[in-house]
Amino acid sequence: MTTLLQLTYWQVFLTVLAQQIGLPIPSVVVLMAAGALGAHLAMHPVIIVFLGLAGCLAGDGVWFWIGRKWGPTALRVLCRFSPDPRSWSSNAQEKFRRYGLPVLCVAKFVPGLDAVVPPLGGAEGVSPTRFLALDSIGSFLYLEPPEVVAERYGVKLPAHDRVSHTKDLTN
Repeated sequence: MTTLLQLTYWQVFLTVLAQQIGLPIPSVVVLMAAGALGAHLAMHPVIIVFLGLAGCLAGDGVWFWIGRKWGPTALRVLCRFSPDPRSWSSNAQEKFRRYGLPVLCVAKFVPGLDAVVPPLGGAEGVSPTRFLALDSIGSFLYLEPPEVVAERYGVKLPAHDRVSHTKDLTN
């Protein structure tokens, strides 16, 4: 088991990427742990957000291109994993048609919608540049709060987990 001080930047990136690809991995927990380490100067907050953003964009980009290449077939496959495939697909498509691509900015906060909007954008023929811009905004809005909460609002590390910033010169 990884302790808090063994958390690496690569784990932040890979955890966020895995969640965005669709694996049931709670990246918010890792982001909060990284934020707590950032508050204690063990990890740099800008790097945490940058790598989280890269993981989000990479995972969403994969789904975008799957949607672009296979269109409705990709959406049908995705919908099979939901409790009610017909309503889930129609609900996502209705929201996408009503609000357009800007729904990417809030999709990560709506369970299920975050999984279907990237391939739906690809299937609808959205410009990759526009997709990347709006997905970046949505991903940043999703990534920043857990890291900020942990860093700024009182997530404290136990005394034995605190990082020592002085070298032991006796060894």
